[in-house]
Amino acid sequence: MRMQSSKTDIAYSLHVRPSEFSTAGIQWTDFLNHLGFSRTECPYHHGDGYCRLVDEGLDINACAQALSSAYQKVKQADRQFEACGFWLPRPEGFGYFYGKSSSASRPSNRQTHGDGHTSSKSQRQKASEDANFDFVLSWIEGEQGRGWTTHYRPKSGHVSEEVQAVFDLIGITRFEGCPEFDFDPCHWNFTPFEAREGFFSFGNADNAHRSFDGLATNFSPAIEQFLAAEAYLEPVGFTMLAMRDAPKQRQSLSIARRIVKPKAAPVSPNNGEAFDVALSFAGSNRADAERLATLVQDAGFSVFYDGFFGPDLWGKNLAEFFDEIYRKRSRYCVMFISEDYRDRAWTIHERRSAQARALEEKGSEYILPIRVDEVELPGMVPTLGYVSLQEHGVDEIAKMLIRKLENKA
Repeated sequence: MRMQSSKTDIAYSLHVRPSEFSTAGIQWTDFLNHLGFSRTECPYHHGDGYCRLVDEGLDINACAQALSSAYQKVKQADRQFEACGFWLPRPEGFGYFYGKSSSASRPSNRQTHGDGHTSSKSQRQKASEDANFDFVLSWIEGEQGRGWTTHYRPKSGHVSEEVQAVFDLIGITRFEGCPEFDFDPCHWNFTPFEAREGFFSFGNADNAHRSFDGLATNFSPAIEQFLAAEAYLEPVGFTMLAMRDAPKQRQSLSIARRIVKPKAAPVSPNNGEAFDVALSFAGSNRADAERLATLVQDAGFSVFYDGFFGPDLWGKNLAEFFDEIYRKRSRYCVMFISEDYRDRAWTIHERRSAQARALEEKGSEYILPIRVDEVELPGMVPTLGYVSLQEHGVDEIAKMLIRKLENKA
């Protein structure tokens, strides 16, 4: 609907009336709430409905299909999270379908026991893993109570921003020095012990162990289903995740995207393998180049930065070697363009090799220029897109480069 309250005050809203519900799990009403819709008396549906502001150019047919497809993925993720002892928050529940006020059907996942690690008694009970995470279940007791802490360690050492947002949603917290993983960082959640009456009752121990046992086959697939839902939602401007970046800065998600980016196997300059990216820069920009190289390498990609390979370059014919790197053995070449870069002999040699490769690629992306100074390079077309170091900074450019590499993976 188009709503106009003055000559210049114009807004557009989308109105949705759910017409089906399931007997368990997350409902359409919950899903819409997560997407920013509010329940309200709707004049267009002649009764209760859900509405939110949207962009003027929203394709309502594409939006309807995206919401339907995403909801199916979210329901699958919800079932798999439940097998791990989690559930997606249900802020609305069944109230709408029975003409009652909205009410959450379950409490929050967030149960705390201090930091989940520091306690007078702690005992490891079992361990498990899947392709992306190591899992440990430990029993802890202390003044704040007793129960089970489940520890999650990503095998790559870190998770993507999207996965961290999923963790925030379901109540998994980060801890910097986990004793269960040699004091590496972990993520964790706590299940408090619940005593139950009866001679044969062991409280909720069976549930705690059953949920932990479900992690190996359900935890990563649940996150994959959730990210698949986000892939449907993002093109129409919706998301269920609270991201730190503005929506327009977020990368597009794909169903095939990995949950965590494993660290790449080391690439040696001597073994003939290709690098994900090679950096070309003048000495005056070495500090920025090293920072960029480190951030991209830590994200799991192979980077040719000469400072990483000092001993490997000793004694080599560098003219031939650099030509091979910049013309044949890199998926991308990142150039720090400056006056020094334009005028130095070695950077001229690297640039010419990269330009020869770009010519062979016949218009495909290869050279990724970072503008340090307002200079033109011989042979570099003025229409080639670049980013400004002054405007974006090295850390933001690193994020942009990592997104490009992930989308090309």
